Amino acid sequence: RGPIFAWLSRVATFVFLIYYTALDSIGGIGLGKTIEITERLAREGKLTPEQVMGVSQVLNQTWTNPWVGGVGSFISLTGSWAVFASALFLAIALLFTEKVPWPALILLVAFGWELQVSHTMPHGPIAFGLLIISAFWIWWSVRRRRELSTD
Repeated sequence: RGPIFAWLSRVATFVFLIYYTALDSIGGIGLGKTIEITERLAREGKLTPEQVMGVSQVLNQTWTNPWVGGVGSFISLTGSWAVFASALFLAIALLFTEKVPWPALILLVAFGWELQVSHTMPHGPIAFGLLIISAFWIWWSVRRRRELSTD
């Protein structure tokens, strides 16, 4: 049963990578660059205040769009739930190996949940802190188990 969950984790990770790349491309690159260009054109007097307001409305509509927007959109939610599924499936797969202590797996699932909630402050830093602690704990416990088995 463990290998099935490991593969489900891989698939969910792939979905996460695709959807979060799309989200960051839309929000980070697309909207961010449009804001920079709009501000520059406004400073240079090439856009009227009314035109700037129009661009602002387009950007807001894009960011809140239910399909491609940044908050609660199909792209955003798919990526968010995929990272949670990935962490959960990985924790289950590792649980079946019986080589990893369960508290480290709880931290791994907590990472997925916290990142699913949001990747912005404070959730993102908390999530990745949980991931680092979980990864270290797993690494240490596997290493310790090997050392004890060779003694």
